[in-house]
Formats: sequence, structure tokens, C-alpha cells
Amino acid sequence: MYTIPMRRVPVQGLEHLKISFSDVKSAATDKSRIRSVHTQRQAFAIIVYKAQLMIFDSKNYLEIEGKCKSELPKKMSSVIIKRYFDYPLFYDEMSALSWYKHPNIVSVHGICEEPVEKIIVYGDVTNGCLADYLGSARNIDNFTWVRRIRLCLDIAHGLDYIHHRRFGNKETSSQHIISSSNILLKENWEAMIGGFSEEDHSGPSTSRFKDRNYNFHKEFYGGDRKEKDIYCFGIVLFEILCWRFAHDPVYQRKNDKGLASFVRRCFKNGTRNEILDLKLREEAEETIFSKGIDKKSLDTFSNIAYQCLGDSHFQRPTLNHVIEELEKALYFQSIHDSQENTSKDNLKFSLDEIMLATQNFNQRIGKGGFGQVYKGEFTYTHGSEHIAAKRLDKKSDQGITELMTEFEILSDYKHENIVGLVGYCDEREEKIIVYEYACRGSLDSWLEDDALTWRKRLEICIDIANGLAFLHGTSETKQEVVIHRDIKSANVLLHGDWQAKIADFGLSLISPINHEMNYVIDNAKGTPGYCDPLYISTRFFTKESDIYSFGVLLFEMLCGRFVMDNKNSKAQNLVQLVKHHYKEGSLYELVFEATKKQMAPRSLTTFQNIAYQCIHEEREKRPTAKDVLIQLKKALEFQLGFHDAQEKREHLQISLDDIMLGTQDFSLENLLGNGRFRQVYKGEVRLADGHELIAARQFDKKSNQGDTELMTELEILLEYKHDNVIGLLGYCHEKGENILVYEYASRGSLDRLLKSDGLTWRKRLEICIDITRGLAFIHGTSGAKQEVMLCGRSVMENSGSRAHNLVHLVRHHFEEGILYEIVFEATKKQMVPASLTAFQNIAYQCIHEEREKRPTANDVLIQLKKALEFQEVMEIWKSKLPRDYERLIQTPDSPEIYYAMNNKYLYTWLHKGILHPDHKLFFSFGTNGGRVETISAIEFQFKSYYRPNKWRTLSKSRFGEVVQISDSSSMNIQISVKTQLLSPGVDYGVYLVYKFCRPIDESTIRTHTLAIKMGSEDFFPEFTTRRDNDGWMRIELYRFSNLKEEANFDAFLKGFSEDPFKNVAIYVEGVEFQPISN
Repeated sequence: MYTIPMRRVPVQGLEHLKISFSDVKSAATDKSRIRSVHTQRQAFAIIVYKAQLMIFDSKNYLEIEGKCKSELPKKMSSVIIKRYFDYPLFYDEMSALSWYKHPNIVSVHGICEEPVEKIIVYGDVTNGCLADYLGSARNIDNFTWVRRIRLCLDIAHGLDYIHHRRFGNKETSSQHIISSSNILLKENWEAMIGGFSEEDHSGPSTSRFKDRNYNFHKEFYGGDRKEKDIYCFGIVLFEILCWRFAHDPVYQRKNDKGLASFVRRCFKNGTRNEILDLKLREEAEETIFSKGIDKKSLDTFSNIAYQCLGDSHFQRPTLNHVIEELEKALYFQSIHDSQENTSKDNLKFSLDEIMLATQNFNQRIGKGGFGQVYKGEFTYTHGSEHIAAKRLDKKSDQGITELMTEFEILSDYKHENIVGLVGYCDEREEKIIVYEYACRGSLDSWLEDDALTWRKRLEICIDIANGLAFLHGTSETKQEVVIHRDIKSANVLLHGDWQAKIADFGLSLISPINHEMNYVIDNAKGTPGYCDPLYISTRFFTKESDIYSFGVLLFEMLCGRFVMDNKNSKAQNLVQLVKHHYKEGSLYELVFEATKKQMAPRSLTTFQNIAYQCIHEEREKRPTAKDVLIQLKKALEFQLGFHDAQEKREHLQISLDDIMLGTQDFSLENLLGNGRFRQVYKGEVRLADGHELIAARQFDKKSNQGDTELMTELEILLEYKHDNVIGLLGYCHEKGENILVYEYASRGSLDRLLKSDGLTWRKRLEICIDITRGLAFIHGTSGAKQEVMLCGRSVMENSGSRAHNLVHLVRHHFEEGILYEIVFEATKKQMVPASLTAFQNIAYQCIHEEREKRPTANDVLIQLKKALEFQEVMEIWKSKLPRDYERLIQTPDSPEIYYAMNNKYLYTWLHKGILHPDHKLFFSFGTNGGRVETISAIEFQFKSYYRPNKWRTLSKSRFGEVVQISDSSSMNIQISVKTQLLSPGVDYGVYLVYKFCRPIDESTIRTHTLAIKMGSEDFFPEFTTRRDNDGWMRIELYRFSNLKEEANFDAFLKGFSEDPFKNVAIYVEGVEFQPISN
């Protein structure tokens, strides 16, 4: 074998394919660019685009010769454009394509050969390349298992042609890179091999999508180019099987080093299913009633693909063998599919079998719009099975269509909450569908039955919602949508364990999921009362129409009655009653009496709210079946939790006699307040820990809501325990009385203190923070309450004969920028402006008209804490500052910095210290609050007779510059300084501040004795301490009682004791005046 020599010659004889660069340029834009190819010679050697371009129409011409270019037939087509910057690659590609003519080899449809532009256009690539689809769900439904096998066969045939293309008597070998980016797809999804110029030149390719990277696999062990192509083809086979790129990050886990490593591990561990993409995996696990993947087909494919990845070329199969095995895989799948097409025959029963099972249609259990339903029993060798047989009325013209629709849906849509299909009969003009038998019959027969408890009703509704959610499908399931069109209680069947199943699909519609809208326009009629009003007026039936019908069914379950009372023609439609009572807040009156006492309040609230959304007049505002399912499950959780909390409630029961005794028979003297249908009394009752003051809320006996309100609040307070939520001590539910007993709040309710001058601004902030903490705990909001606290008045307040709504006033004044005018007068002078601003801004957000723009309680809490911090900084920290702090901070170099600080930070800075602008004085506050003053050594006089003293810049000094004394045993310093800012009436110590210039073993210097002279007396201080942790040392020179801010200090420093300090250099920072407690 030898390689075809690639001729770098001008393209001749292809004038009919030539196109101008200007035509190509308009189509090959940056947006249409899909990848780039680099070579060792040049980066970006080829840039590849996918676009629409007018090209030569080879199918619609008779002859080319003698015609000018403008006369040739052309068509607009999807093309791949390859623009070459490495010109030899262009001629290599053209030379290779001149030899390869095959349906599975890409063909040239356009050439641009200009001095500086070399371009090849491939046509008939409507569907791009394989790499466009790998790693995404885009059009994945088009890549069925059969199509994937055919795709691989196309590639194999094309590669086989390349391997055995003959030139003369000499066989040529391939110099081609097999990769998903070089597999182009025709309009009919047939595959073609391209990319002949990217042969051994190609390095890592790039594209707009990182997951399109496909580099040449490096795991080769000998063999010629053919065997290497087989290896690469094996990688492509597994890419198609798993629908991911070979170097997807998912194959870098668990010590895998790419796709090949991952595949080997799965084959070794017997976990081949992990290789399949999700779509193939689901197909493989389907039942016999739907299309699936044949196991032999899948095994044959994966085995030959695995052989292609053999470590050495001896272990890899020939291409002929690969083609044989792929054709086997296709054959096995075709046999499976043909059997699947006849699988429905397995469901077929003879008429004699059905007549025997139903005893000649003797036991009728139901009647539909197009037939009767009979109970029956099939007897088998190992048992029997009860069934329900729906028999088509021979006189019904519409019935055949409806029966076949139902059979089609039940054959394809299998779910635990959809009635199961057993079989069918189509014989002797009889058409019968056989279902699983539901021994408890249809739901409508149980609506008014006391045996159907509230919990059981919830579970049945959840089953129905689950089945409906399955029928309506989701974007994840990729299934077609089924619109039932006749959801009602009569079409829900109940099994012995009360499991509910949706039945009667005669009116149903299957709508493809890729349609923009799922709806039908026809004259089919649902059931009066359940039918969507919008369908009646528009003839449009959608998924939301099913939701409306389901909402009606939910209210039937809640109220224990039918939507239409056939016994009483004057009875009002249930939906109309529900809407009236829901708006009036009296829906509890319609609740089925037998279930009222069983209901957890939050379970009822959750149920009725989602049911009411289902019957919304606007379809767009109705929930999805999945949304309904979520809320019904919550309602059941609340119900189960309510019963679990029964034991907790029992120990909280307080007898009516004890409460009456403690409140003195609810005397007016103990009345704390009253509201709509309730009064609150102060009292004292005996509890487990002794007698305790309580507040007893007594619900009005005349209110129908008493029971519900008591149980709702009881349920909430038992679950939500928090420092800022009122504590529940007990309750009483006897002799018609409904009473809740709370912990007693000695200051009463907040509304009574709003106008109190004693409620300072700071205290109001703290109260608001407490309220918000409680609201954050129970996920509430706090807008109106904060405006009340700001203005010191109730939200609705009468002024004379005219009522003023505070929220309206606030909005007006806030928008006008004059909110300060309505702030409570007694707190105005207390407010720090920053505190007021933070408070009013967050409070105003809380009352925003659009709910989505209101903050959460946690957001409010953060801002209120900021408002309190601003206030505390002024109130608490200012008191800690000296009265004349403003005069003190005028001394620094940039006093505006300190003026801009809040009091807390200013207090901190004053304790750290501030430097005078002349850099001679450093001022701070000591730990005991006294003023500390340090005077720089610049103020000293140095009288050294020996080595000169030097000034040094030292970053760790308070002054920046210090004096360096070469011999600390002979200092000769005259200090004559005057203080300016000392605290009057405080005892002070005067200290010399110094440090050694270099590290020294201080143990060699046992004492730091300093000789000084003050006036005519000599002193020898020895007491040395360290100042903070900055390395500076202090030796006390003198003590005195200070009477005023100014003080004079004169002393002459001779030096430290001579022997140990001889020639030891020190830095002297200055002299420090420090308050002393003793």
C-alpha cells in the first residue's frame, strides 16, 4: 500500500462550481462559525461555518458545457463552508475529493479559488454535523436507536470505501481523522465523512462550544493507519451510544481518563447500562407495550464497538467485520420492532371468552355515552382476575372513534393512577375494551359518604392529581400531552385500597409536545357543571380546561356534594356557591359536615386555596397539575402533622372552671381588649409550674368560625415557638366555649403605646426589630407595623368626622420628600438622621403596591438593625466621649476625617491615638479614660561630647522620626517640655520611651538604671516596662499630681548605668505623660 500523492495544482474543470468570495463572505459570518482547526504549521489553518448559500443545483441541469455561469441552475441550500488559511490543505482536500465518489463521502458543491481566498463548500448538509448534537438534548428524539445504528453503518461504509479505493492496481490507505466533527448529516439524516484536509495535520480543534472539542485519541499500540481509523471509529460508536463527547468532564471521574477508560471500566464491572444516554436507557427499560431496544441489538452493537478499542491492532476487528456486526444489530432491532407491531394481538380476547367471563353480559356496573360496562371474571390455571368490560353500543356512530381513542391512550400511557388495560375484543361486530376492575366503583358514589374521611379524600385527590400530571406531561418527560376533556368524579375509579385511577378516555385528545399550544377546537361536549366556561364560549379546549374540571371535583370532595344537584332543580351550582363564600370568607359553611372536626386548619386552607385557583376564570392563572399535586401533598402533610400533635395538645387543656375562676367569670374589670367575635381577659390560673398570670382569648359563641380559628391558631402556636411569637399556655374547648390561653404581657398591646412619649425612638426601633424577628421566623412581612411606629398613630385613625388612612398619607409625604412632617413629634429630636432614613426607606418598600417588589422579613430585619446601630452610635458612644472631644480632634492634620466618623469609630480612634500636624505631639486616651500625651524627642536638646546623634525614620514609631543615640551610657539630653492636654486632677507618671537599635540579650543587662538630674537633685530610676506589643520600652522618670491641662517638665538625662550600656545604641522616641492609678 502507499499513500496517494496530494497534488498542489490549481483546480481545473470545475468552473461550474466556482463562487465569488463576496457571495461566501455574506453567509460566513461570526455567528455562523462553528469551529476552527489548528495545524503545526499555522494556528487557525481552517475556519468552518454552517450557513445558507446559493449553490449549483446538480439535480436540475442537462449539460454544463457551452453555458455561461449565470445560466446554470442554482438553489439555496444549507452548506458547510471551509475557509483555508493554510493553502496546501485546500489543495490536499480538493485532490482527495477528486478520488472519492461515494454516497457516504462528502461532495463539493462550491469552490472559491482567488489569490488570497481558498474556500470549499459542501452541500446537502441540512442537519449540520454529528458534533452539533452530542452532549445536548437538541433533536435527540430524532436519534432513535435504529437511526443511530444506520448512522454508524453509513460511517462504516464510507470509511470502508476510503480504505479500499484503488488507483491503478495499487491500494491506497487512509490519511483521515474519524471524529464526530467530521461526520456531516444530510436532510434525511444520512451520514457522510468529510474533513480530508485535517489529516495528520490537525491539533486540538476549537469551536464556539467547548464540548465540541474532539482531539485525536492517543491510545495507539502499533498497526497501520487502517487499524488506527478503527480505533477512532470505536470512539465515535461509543459517543453515539452515550451521546456525549469522548472528552466530556463526566469521564474524568472515578479515575477514568476519557471515554475509552470509562467504557473499559463499565465492561469490566458489568455495568454497561451506565454507558447508555438517558433516552436509550429509558427505551431499554420500557414494557412490551411500547417501543423499546432489543437486548441482542444493543449487545451486538456495544460488543463490536468495544472490540474497536482493543489495546493493540491485533485485537481490533476489520472494517468488514464491524459492518457485519452493525447490520446484525439493525436486523435484531427490526425483528423486535415487527414483533412489537403485533404485540397488541397479545391483548386480544375472543368474544366467547368475554361472554363467558361476563356471564353473557349479565352484571352491568355502569353506563357511558357510547356503551355499557359489565363486571366479569377471567379464570386461569393459577387463579382468577376480575375485569370490567366496556361494550360498544352498535347503534353509536361516534362510539367507534371514542373506543379506539381510549384503547390507543390506555395502550401507550401506563401509570399507577390511570386505569389499566387488560385487553380488547373486535369480533362479530362486537367492539369491547377490557379494563382492570375497581371494586369500590366510581368516586361519585362516595362523595356524600361519612366513611370517606378527610384524610382519605386528600389521598384520593392526590392520586387523581398524580395521574393528571402524568397525562399532561412535562418538558422533562418528552411525552405527548393527553387532554382528558371529561374529568369528573364519575370518571375516577376506586380500588379496594382506595387507590384512585382516572378512567373514560373516549373524549381525550393526544397533542404533540412540540406544539407551541396544546389545545383542540371542536364540538365535543364534556359534562355540565365540570366543563370549562371558556370552552363553552370559545370552543377552545386546553390542559387548563382539565384543571378547571379537576377544581370542580376538588370542591365536590370538600363539600360532600355534586356540582349539580339533580334532585333539586332550584339548587345553586356548587361553583357559584364556592365563589360567593370564598370571597366572603365563609367557605367553611360549605364544608362537608362529617369531615369538619377531622380537618387540620392549615390542611383545609391549603386545599381550598389551590382548588379555588383551579376554577379561575382566566386560564393563564390556573395552576398546572403538578402545582396542584404539590399543594395537595402539603395539605396531607398538615393533616398528618395535626393528628401527630394531638398528644401535645392534650396536656395543654385547661378546664373551663379554672379559667372562669381565674378571670372572675370573665368580669369587665379583667377585660384587656376586644375585637371582632372575641374578647381578651386577664386572669390567674394554676399551671404545672404553679399559679401564673395569663391572657385568655374567648371566641364569640355566635361566630361559626370559632372552632376553625381556635384550631388554626392552636396548630400554628404549637409549631412556631419563638421569643418574638406569643407563647401559648393552654386552651379550652368545652361546653361550647373556645378559649386560648396565652402568656401575659404586662405592658399590653403595642397600639396603646403608639402615642406615648415614653416610647423613645430607640425603644421603637428595638420593638420593630423584635416584631420583624418573629415575622422572619414565620415568613411574614412588616410594612404597615413599621409605619405605625414611625408616625405614632394607628393605620386607620379618625380625626373629627373624617378618617385618614396612614398608608395613603405616608405614600404622599414620602413621594413629596416631606415624610418628616408626619413623624411623631416626641421622637423627632431623638432621631439620628441616618437612622430615620434607613427606617423609612425599608418601611416604604414594605408597602409597595407590587408584591414582588416588597422585601422579605429578613431583608427588613437587616435594615432595621442598621437603623438601630446608627441610633446607638449617637446615644451610647457619644456619652463615652469626653465633653470637649470636638476641640481635641481639631489638632490632627486632617480633622475632617475624624468629623466624618460616627461616635463609635471616633471613640476607637481616640483610644488608638491621633498625631498633631507638627508631628511633635501624640494624643490618646488610656484604658482608665485619662488623657495620654507623648512629646517627640524633636523637642529635646542633645549635648553629646562624643559621637554625634542621628535622626532616623522608623515606621513603628508614633512620630515617624526618632533619635538614634550611639552610646546609651552617655546620653546628655536636656528635656524642657510643656504639656497641653492632660486631664486635670489626675496623678501622672513621666516616662522616657526608647528601644534598642539591634536585638540584644536583655538578660545581660540586669537593670536599666538611668541617671537623671532635676534641679539640683540626682535621681536613679530603675522601673522599666514595655509599652503594648510594639517593642518600645518605658522607664519612669517622675510622678506628679496634675491640677490643670498644662504642665512643665524639666530634666537632664545623663545616661544608663555605664558598664552594661557602654557603646549600646538606642532609639529615643520621646517622653510620655501617662495617668497612674496608684
